[in-house]
Amino acid sequence: MSNIPLLVLDDTHIRDHLLKKPDLVNAFPQLRPAIQAAIKQMSEKKGGCGSCGGGAKRIVMSDSFAEIRRTLHGMSEADRERFKQMVGATRIRMYYKDGAGHVVKATI
Repeated sequence: MSNIPLLVLDDTHIRDHLLKKPDLVNAFPQLRPAIQAAIKQMSEKKGGCGSCGGGAKRIVMSDSFAEIRRTLHGMSEADRERFKQMVGATRIRMYYKDGAGHVVKATI
């Protein structure tokens, strides 16, 4: 696996890469609830009238992805290093909102 100097962990990367790696769920049990919730929400049919073009589902998905980033940022240093090794990154940058609604920029 190539080593990415700086991986930006955005919604697209989580959806297209991380959620498709069951080894991450098995290796990091603390991420399991957030990852499983995101997978479940992705598999649910779009509801509503359709006038927002699925906007409500995107907001819910974004919240699930933010929970994955919050959990990752809160893991121990050893677990974060192992996570970076598994995704092939030297550093990972992520943005998410904390409990007070403030945007947090974290690089691990």
